[in-house]
Amino acid sequence: MDINVNRTLLPLAASLALGLVAQHATAATISTSVVIPTVSGSGYTPAIPVSGLAQFDPANGTLTGIELGLHVESFDATLGLGSWNDPGTGAQFESAYLPMQISIDVRLPGGGGLLFASTSFGGFIFDEAGTISAVGVPGDPVVEDATARLADYGLLSSFIGTGDVSILGLGIFSFGYPGMVNLDDGTTTDGTPYIGSFDVGPSTMSINYIYTPAVVPLPAGVWLLGSALLGLAGIRRRMA
Repeated sequence: MDINVNRTLLPLAASLALGLVAQHATAATISTSVVIPTVSGSGYTPAIPVSGLAQFDPANGTLTGIELGLHVESFDATLGLGSWNDPGTGAQFESAYLPMQISIDVRLPGGGGLLFASTSFGGFIFDEAGTISAVGVPGDPVVEDATARLADYGLLSSFIGTGDVSILGLGIFSFGYPGMVNLDDGTTTDGTPYIGSFDVGPSTMSINYIYTPAVVPLPAGVWLLGSALLGLAGIRRRMA
């Protein structure tokens, strides 16, 4: 009996069969995004709700990570100092840094939210009644791994399903912090900045879902092909 099996193709065919049989699952990514038109306002503005970002369909596999991304194409804002704490020492105002932040806001069930993928900017004023104008293009998208913080607050389930994520918003904030106002005696004190006006966007908000794909059962024909190729490999070894 003479069986002529190509010595080059046989090892490749056997490897292909083994690969098909193994079907090891590897990490994959599904992305969803939505464009937010330019938003305008002034003063304190609650996070602007954002819809249209799809949840992760569990039929795709097992969700292992979530990345949140934000790209603000442009902004134009006016910032001022609403108030600052008089330390009662006679020290006078010298300067203050006024910050502003554009972020993805993930709403918490009891109120408040978690901020992700933030773009921050601001500038100094040297008169307590002064203002700054912040105009520009933030640049590249900001992407942040949100998996751990979302899990800590029990929010991962809000991203899983077959509908849209309902707890996301675009946050536009100015925030005070301890010691943001510099005094002429070298000390600092607290202050409360405000946004006189803003135009932000258009912006793109995105979610990257990292997951392990579900293992799809192989068709019977593939199993037969794998068995046949492996059988040929066995015959070739015995004849060698």
